[in-house]
Amino acid sequence: MDFSLYNPAHLSGCNMGGKQKQLVRIENAADRWRFTCPRGHRDWEPTNHHFWCAACARMDDVDGVFDELRDVRDGGLLERDQIRLLTPFGPYDQDFDDDDDVATEEGSA
Repeated sequence: MDFSLYNPAHLSGCNMGGKQKQLVRIENAADRWRFTCPRGHRDWEPTNHHFWCAACARMDDVDGVFDELRDVRDGGLLERDQIRLLTPFGPYDQDFDDDDDVATEEGSA
């Protein structure tokens, strides 16, 4: 499925207060491969202001709930409040994912 209009141009320059949020399009295959749970799994889902990973939940002595996504490009961890989750229909969560403070990259649409 092609979501070429999924990354609206008006979001590319949003920056308020000097902090930018990383845009993660949760139904985009490239973003799903780029952003993983802290243990490196790609079968995570956002839920209730945090994340849940099915692979972690199946492991013994590991909680499937976590608050950070790993960016495999640089290995860094991003806290939930540093991320803007976007669906094809708009922001995932109005509390965290409004239009403010979004960092995007060219060619990531």
